Amino acid sequence: DISKEIKEGRGDVTKVVPHVLDSLNCTLKAKEITIADSQAAVKILDLVSQAVDNAASVVSFTEVSTFLSIASSLIERKIRTLEETQIHNSDSSRLMMSIETFATAMNSTEQDRNQSFPQIQLQAEEFEANSTDHYFANFSRDSTATLNVTGWRNISNDSAVIISSLLFVDIGQVLPPPEKKQIVNSHILTSTISSKFNRTNKINPHITLTLSPIKPANLASARCVFWDYTVIKNKQIGWSTKGCKTERIDNSIRCTCNHLTSFAVLMSKLDKTIPFIEELTYIGLSISIMSLLIC
Repeated sequence: DISKEIKEGRGDVTKVVPHVLDSLNCTLKAKEITIADSQAAVKILDLVSQAVDNAASVVSFTEVSTFLSIASSLIERKIRTLEETQIHNSDSSRLMMSIETFATAMNSTEQDRNQSFPQIQLQAEEFEANSTDHYFANFSRDSTATLNVTGWRNISNDSAVIISSLLFVDIGQVLPPPEKKQIVNSHILTSTISSKFNRTNKINPHITLTLSPIKPANLASARCVFWDYTVIKNKQIGWSTKGCKTERIDNSIRCTCNHLTSFAVLMSKLDKTIPFIEELTYIGLSISIMSLLIC
C-alpha cells in the first residue's frame, strides 16, 4: 500500500512524497479509474498534503504538477460518477482542500510556473518582500485574481513569497450542492500565498476576484462565497459569505474577501418559462368557459 509510507510517517517527506505521487500517477494511468480507485486516490493525496503541511516542508513545481495532474483526472472521474449515480460525494471537498494545501507548499526556481490540465489551471509568481508590485492572475475562462503584494511585507519576515492561483473548471458540479434554488454559477478560484523560506509563516491578505457567470442567471441574486471546510465537516452546507463583499460589474461579479481559500459565485436559478404560456392559459380558459355555456 503506497499510502503507508506517508500515513506511518516513515522516511524523509521530501523523498517519500515524489515517490508516492509518481507511483500513484503511474497506477491511475495504467487502468480505468473506478469509484473505489478514485476514493482511495483522494485519501492518498490528502495524506500527502497533510504530511507536507505538518512538516512545514516545501515541494517542487514538478511535484505540484504531478499532484494537479492526478487531481484533474479524479475530478473528471467524479463528474462521470455523478452523471451515473446522481449522488454527490463529500470527498470532493477533501480533494479540493488537499490541492489548496499542497499548492501552498510550492517552492520553485522555475521561471514559468503556469500549468493547465483539463480540470485545473495553475498560475504562480514569486515576489521579493520589498516588492511594490501587484499580483494579477488572468485565466482564459474570464476569471481573475488580484492581490496587493505590499499587504504582507511585515508578515513574511523579509523573505520572498510565492502566490499561486488555481482555477477549478467543473469541481463545483461534484461538491455538495448549495441551498435549494441556488447554483454555483462560476468557476471556483483558489489563491494561496506562502513565505518561500519559512513555511511556518501563515499569510492571509485581502483578495479581489472577478468571476463571470457560466450560465444565464439572475445577476441581482449573485453572492460571493467561499468553501468553508469547517462547516462541511459538520455535514452542513459548505458555502459561506463570511468576510466577502459582492459587487456587480457589467456582466461579471467582483468579490472582495479578507482571507484566502476557494471562492465562487452563487446565484438563484432562473425560473424555466414555456414560450407563449400566457397565451395558452387564456386559450384554455376560454375553451373551458365556452364548454360550460354550451352545457
